[in-house]
Amino acid sequence: MIRLSDRLEKIASCVASGESLADVGTDHGLLPMALHERGVSRRLVLCDVNEGPLEKTRDGLRRRGFARDAAPSGEARGSGGRAAGSGEFWGEGAFELRKGSGLEPLEAGEVDAVALAGMGGRLIIDILAADLEKSRSFGKYALQPRNAADKLREWLARNGFPVREDGLAMEGGHICTVMLAVPRPGAAARGRAEAAGPSAFGGERLRRVVSSLESCGAAYDMSEGLIARRDPLLAEWLERKLRTFDRILASMADSGIGPHETADAIAAKRDAYSEALRYIRDGD
Repeated sequence: MIRLSDRLEKIASCVASGESLADVGTDHGLLPMALHERGVSRRLVLCDVNEGPLEKTRDGLRRRGFARDAAPSGEARGSGGRAAGSGEFWGEGAFELRKGSGLEPLEAGEVDAVALAGMGGRLIIDILAADLEKSRSFGKYALQPRNAADKLREWLARNGFPVREDGLAMEGGHICTVMLAVPRPGAAARGRAEAAGPSAFGGERLRRVVSSLESCGAAYDMSEGLIARRDPLLAEWLERKLRTFDRILASMADSGIGPHETADAIAAKRDAYSEALRYIRDGD
């Protein structure tokens, strides 16, 4: 049985039984292999821009008893809509390996879900923005940015990819964000209202917390859903950020820097984060 890290488990939970998946930037291919082993997905496309990760995936498939197909099966060709020879099939058509950048190896709408995990938030934005019509053709995205999660949340909100679920997971001492985004085909850009269900959770105190974050430019730093659920990992994330703010402000004070726009902005964000942390600890 394949054991996934908490981060990969959170990503796997975004895929429903019977859904096909494209794992873009697959690296070792553990996520799609685990979904197949659990009977969740029977068609999996594993993509990477580099040959090294694909070779690691081949090794993993061999170790788990999957053989490379002599030719793609008719079922695999039909479900993917691609001609024979366009991919490398394993496990009687269950797995298809493709080399290419971003969503380029995929046909529009050919899978139900796409995973973009373990890469920077700005890279995820670049991949999705490269061809918006194609990006909106897939049913859902499991997104796990290594950084710039706030930039990614904002881009998703403004480009018709509302985040339906937003969770956190710990891996190697790092707190990772996992988002489930469901694109609206043909959507026009809108504002923050659909970023992660803001104003859907109720409570005057929660609304004050969200308003405080918005007023200091931190509207996309965390979702309202995470705050409303009082996620314990969000509390730890906030504590880490507050310590960072304190170090920066102390360093600026030690350097003799007087009133300054940057210091004021950091102090305002620190106050907003502190209010969010108090809400998580105390409840409404």
